Amino acid sequence: WRVNSYSYPSFFSDNDKAQEAWSVFLTFFDYTAYDELKNWWDSGQGARRLNPSALESWKATFEEVGLLYVISRSNTITITPSGKALKEFADANDINGFVWTGINLLARYPLRGPRRVRSELHGNSDLFLYRFIYSAILELDNYLWWSELERILCRVFSTDQAQNAITDIRLLRKNPATIRELSLPAPQRKGAFYNSLNQVCNHASMNHLVFETLREHNPYK
Repeated sequence: WRVNSYSYPSFFSDNDKAQEAWSVFLTFFDYTAYDELKNWWDSGQGARRLNPSALESWKATFEEVGLLYVISRSNTITITPSGKALKEFADANDINGFVWTGINLLARYPLRGPRRVRSELHGNSDLFLYRFIYSAILELDNYLWWSELERILCRVFSTDQAQNAITDIRLLRKNPATIRELSLPAPQRKGAFYNSLNQVCNHASMNHLVFETLREHNPYK
């Protein structure tokens, strides 16, 4: 799985990166012309200087999670109704409305994505990525080990593979030693593979707001 690499903007999360993302998101409300916003950030008038390519990555992340969009070559920033609602819930200190809005947006995100196809698997996917993750966690007793994510769950690209993956994880939990028979779907764990899955979790959790990461001894050693 591959998603955009910047953090989810989460007003109610005390995570530094969540607050950074939220502050960048708010600046999109201040401009209707995207080039003017880029010039403002590039001038260093914000909390720090963001060059145009960095701001483009932020924009792509906000587009992916359904908060705003800039149609190619239009130069016009459009905040979606849900993006506006997210800000309104933050202003009203309404965490329930904030989470409900964010989750409903994420649940609509197709793994195929709105832009360039990242691979043949992505191009042929019919999976709604975050809806699948939420459903999987609920079916698996409200928790998921990282080993299960990186060796089984992230191999699912179509809805007809989803239930088999859940079944495989249940079987694995009954006999954890069999994890040695499951290879990683990437040559190495470190780098792009780990970073991408980690960002999937960041977005799915609305930056540690909906669920959290715990470091515990796990059955897979």
